[in-house]
Amino acid sequence: VESWAKSLLSAFGGRESLTLAEGEAVAAFMRSRLTPTLEVPFLLSSRLQLVEETIQQLTAQQLSVLQAMGVHRRLAVYGCAGSGKTMLATAKARQLSAEGFQTLIMCCSETLAAHLAATLSNAGDNLHIRSLAAFADEWRTRLSLPPHTGIADTLLAVAELPSVYDAVIVDEGQDLSEDEWVGLAFLAGASGVFY
Repeated sequence: VESWAKSLLSAFGGRESLTLAEGEAVAAFMRSRLTPTLEVPFLLSSRLQLVEETIQQLTAQQLSVLQAMGVHRRLAVYGCAGSGKTMLATAKARQLSAEGFQTLIMCCSETLAAHLAATLSNAGDNLHIRSLAAFADEWRTRLSLPPHTGIADTLLAVAELPSVYDAVIVDEGQDLSEDEWVGLAFLAGASGVFY
């Protein structure tokens, strides 16, 4: 190492002292050769799997809400972002679907709807996941409603059909209008499950 360092310093014309910038450049070069940096890629999929496993652990409060969902057919769950509301919604949707309920999960975001569909892809044929806009578009076509029919009116038109859904679970409720809430509440019928 000593002879290698001397030959490196000779590149500066044999001077015994270097400027600060030259000294920093030499030190950085020597560090890079003596202690090379090894980058080990950590795949995003591995990170997501770790996050997913962490998220799936229910807290005591979340477990009590899930148990309340088993007793009450109509329930509003409030919480800040990241408090586990979506996880509870997916757990309850999976359970209801497995019990034979025609279950609809509704959210405002297309991105969240796609994520939920991927997360619950193995939950069976009883589970339907839609964004509010996609649901309205689908049912406007199925019911031959005029294209300009609003979302709330489309929801009410679907609610007039006999028992399309046994359970309706709404995520991102803060993004819904009051009229949309009313329409969604009617989708599950008078005795259906509505969370």
